[in-house]
Amino acid sequence: MTLFRRSQLAAGKKNTGQAIGLAQAVQRHERAPSRPMQAAAIQQQAQGLALDALAA
Repeated sequence: MTLFRRSQLAAGKKNTGQAIGLAQAVQRHERAPSRPMQAAAIQQQAQGLALDALAA
């Protein structure tokens, strides 16, 4: 849960690389994340990728 929140904060600061990396870390390292948490992490990763595309 902490990694997910940090990803949200990074996205809010337009730090796309960190937001994407933390969202991916949630998917890899959280102990058996629930399906809603998995979905939220995937969505957070997508948001980071979209922000990155806008910045390019």
